[in-house]
Amino acid sequence: ICLPEACINYENNKQVIADSWKLYKEQQRPILRGANVYHILEQPHGVSWDYTDWDGIMYYNEALDKGSVFLFKENETGYTSSGQAVDVPDEKVIKLNGLDADATYLVTFEDRTNLNGTFTGAQLMNNGILVTGMTEKYDSDIMWIEKTGTEEDLEALEIVGDKATIGKDTQLTFKTTPE
Repeated sequence: ICLPEACINYENNKQVIADSWKLYKEQQRPILRGANVYHILEQPHGVSWDYTDWDGIMYYNEALDKGSVFLFKENETGYTSSGQAVDVPDEKVIKLNGLDADATYLVTFEDRTNLNGTFTGAQLMNNGILVTGMTEKYDSDIMWIEKTGTEEDLEALEIVGDKATIGKDTQLTFKTTPE
């Protein structure tokens, strides 16, 4: 039994709820089991947490070589400890923790797919990744992190099939050792 308004909201959001549950079960829950947890963003404006800036929590499961970062932007305007209003930025450099500096990581965003890329652990931990487009109150995104290898892993790279001809399109296939 539910109130009419609650039933309507459920029916309108049924697919969103199903998609969110699937995302949790298939991607996030395996990462959480045995993950290291990092609070990766400082308190806003150097004061006690007041939900007026970004927040970020990182989970990284070394056994799976996978992780996730939850980013939240609570408000559009924040306040300093003296009560002065400040605009909360729409972009922020996010530095990750607990990665292998020599490894390569594929970073994909749940919503801001234009920010997807491949980075070294050193780049992600030292320089960070610039997250843009967080323009709305209550904006959020999930970054998925997956270790793809290290430079030392690749022993050989071989072109399989036809050779390329200047001026003609050619499909090349690469074989790596190890696979």
